[in-house]
Amino acid sequence: MKRILAAIALMSAGIACAVPAPYPVTINSRAQTAPPVVVYRGNESVYRLSFTDGDVASVIAAGEIPFMSWATNNAAAVNSTSSYAVVAGTTGVVDFTFSPASVNFTPGAYIYEAGVKSVTGNNRVYRQGKFQIYGSPVGSGVAAVTWATNMNWASFTWQNLPVWLLASNTNGWQVGAHSAWITNETDAIALAALATNKVVRWYEPIPEPHNWAEWDGMTNIVIYREAVSGTNFVVTLSENFADITISPTKPEWDTYVFPFVWSETWTGTMSSDDPAQLVLTGIDSALWTGTASSYPVNLLPANAGAQGTATVSIASFVYSTNVEYRYYLPTNAIPPELTNLDQLQGWLNNLYAGKGDFTNHTSTASIHVPIFIGTTNALPLLANRTNGVLYVEIP
Repeated sequence: MKRILAAIALMSAGIACAVPAPYPVTINSRAQTAPPVVVYRGNESVYRLSFTDGDVASVIAAGEIPFMSWATNNAAAVNSTSSYAVVAGTTGVVDFTFSPASVNFTPGAYIYEAGVKSVTGNNRVYRQGKFQIYGSPVGSGVAAVTWATNMNWASFTWQNLPVWLLASNTNGWQVGAHSAWITNETDAIALAALATNKVVRWYEPIPEPHNWAEWDGMTNIVIYREAVSGTNFVVTLSENFADITISPTKPEWDTYVFPFVWSETWTGTMSSDDPAQLVLTGIDSALWTGTASSYPVNLLPANAGAQGTATVSIASFVYSTNVEYRYYLPTNAIPPELTNLDQLQGWLNNLYAGKGDFTNHTSTASIHVPIFIGTTNALPLLANRTNGVLYVEIP
């Protein structure tokens, strides 16, 4: 019986030793290179690295992250990483494990590097060494190696990162972490304003005639039209321009910008006819006239007292903004693929289909309002007209 028990004990000891112990490697920061290591393709490989500075153990302090990775060469942009377990931080002993997939690569001589990521987030490579991969039939069928562009930082604890690098658990315009992530804003009042005042604009594909829409992020869309309310003209005189009724007299300016109707010694007027008649008057009623069918307009002498010519061109326009439509939406959701005003208007027309004609409109007190068709599909009015704007909503 004792012999049987002894045999069983020997068999158990043999089974316990079937998995090889971690291969010991000393990484000396004072040496020229790290010792060469050998792996077999598609096999798990475990190395016990002892980090030293000469004859003194290099302590792995709290917060420092040891690493061991291999790459095809020391100029490669990617590498294959291992997992680690600190055996004894005070003596700088760490076990690194390469999974079968992490070394499933064409047999050959490559490089590895071992080191520590400091508490300040900096990589410190102790030394590089030769990483020899040999072929192994038993390693066939293993998943392909996954290359990383840096260390396997997924297991690291990141600290003191800026807010805009933190992950967000929300999406769209939800309040909370996502708003802070976008704006780097932490003030509660500012975040509340961001959540309730999300103005979005859509412009026409071609910026004429200056239409755009604004959305408050909730259920209110306003479409604006920017109309020309005035025109500034530039008047340029020829070198020989003068009123010679009494004596040759010329303005103190050669070029001037103003509305064509102005009040000074030299005056200009424009008729309301189409095309308009432009008249420039001197100090003694000498006239220069022209027809404004298009600009620039060349004004020519109209009697013997006028000499030279004057050219009238458009210098700039004065715009005023009118509210064209104001829509109330059933929800605060707008398709994100709408990128311009034409697309938005088409979406609104479909949304309001059968409720009224929003393509044709009439002007009421300079404000455009929808024309309702019949009585059965007319949109209900919300209260009275406010500032000339008709409020409507989808029933």
